Amino acid sequence: MNWPQWIETLKERYLAGESSVFVLHGAVRTGRWDYAGDPVDCPELLRLFLERSRDVVGILRWEMADWEATPRLDFPGIEDRGRFTRHVNARLILDGVAQRPDSRKAPELLGLMWLSMDTAGMDHAFLLDQAQRLHHARKKRGVEPGLGAPPLAQWNQHPAFRESNNVVVLLVESLDELHPSLVAAGSVIQVPEHQVQAPAPAPAPVVAGPSTEDAMAEVEAALSSAADTPVDAPSHATASQEVEDALSLRRGPLDDDPVEPAPPEQEHSHEPPAAPELAPTRTLVPETYAPDALPPLSEELETALRLAILRHPQGPWPLRIPGREALAQVLGTRAPNFFGALQFTEVEGQVRCSGPGAERFEEWYRGDIAVDAAVGMALGALETPEGGFHADNLPSFEPPAMRALTRRVEKLLDSL
Repeated sequence: MNWPQWIETLKERYLAGESSVFVLHGAVRTGRWDYAGDPVDCPELLRLFLERSRDVVGILRWEMADWEATPRLDFPGIEDRGRFTRHVNARLILDGVAQRPDSRKAPELLGLMWLSMDTAGMDHAFLLDQAQRLHHARKKRGVEPGLGAPPLAQWNQHPAFRESNNVVVLLVESLDELHPSLVAAGSVIQVPEHQVQAPAPAPAPVVAGPSTEDAMAEVEAALSSAADTPVDAPSHATASQEVEDALSLRRGPLDDDPVEPAPPEQEHSHEPPAAPELAPTRTLVPETYAPDALPPLSEELETALRLAILRHPQGPWPLRIPGREALAQVLGTRAPNFFGALQFTEVEGQVRCSGPGAERFEEWYRGDIAVDAAVGMALGALETPEGGFHADNLPSFEPPAMRALTRRVEKLLDSL
């Protein structure tokens, strides 16, 4: 893999000991680079590079495009959240912190990042997207990290942090928006504008309707049109390349393989309401399947999504709970060793998932943005009839959306 020059510059400066905090500016949201044949944005490409040499890669993102946006710490790697949670919980216990920090607030999130990096045993990389939200150039005061962590502008001066294998990257489109104290706190690298040349389309097969590739192209086109939305990309390379890249950004020796994550904690929530009883002539799915007689995945997804909509018959489903329930039902059938019966509830405008495999499901759903895009396409095209959907008036879904959704589930199942 030939990494772009701005990544090579980051690697060279880090290995030379110049800095452990970097400020990337420019096309951090609009640029697209090729990775294994797929276009990816700056944060995603940087994550793919760093995950080869770090135990945990976290991305601080923001839920809304306003100054009162809610921060969240995402872990696209399927096991990273479990590693981070266990690591930081051990530190909180040692420090005697009885009250669990509120992970919906930026000060607590910054404090948790610092505590985790300040605890020996793991190498971290944290990407702080839209870093101007932490301290804008027009504001005298920025976000002060909680839990006794030093100010963000002082992280790069901390001796233990500089001697570790931890890396923090601030991402901002314009340096003029970032407070001078943060600009001066790290090594500044410009990310030039870059767009992947779209490959020539393959001859269309003689079949009715669009192909799976065309469906994904529609999803990716919708994603790339949104300035702040990353496009999904594979996270695997050849074995030799993985070894080479894993050694390319480490100052110290490699750690032992991480311990497998513990089973996710059970969360309390109410069971979803049962689906309405369907008329015999409108049967959607048999009561049971033999292990070797599962229906095609596309049909099973469509059936599960219809049943989920019948449990929530009134649109427009802004949180897309029917889509999540349908995916959980199919994964519970196809991968019972990884997913059990999951429940989804709305808590303060956010979706909470509970049940066996909840953490794994949420990491996959949040980390693979194309899944959410495909669910949005399927649900967004529906017009709720008066009185809502029912057994005699079932929804019909756009084929491109269902093809794209099927492909994302197939990719997950192949990786398990």
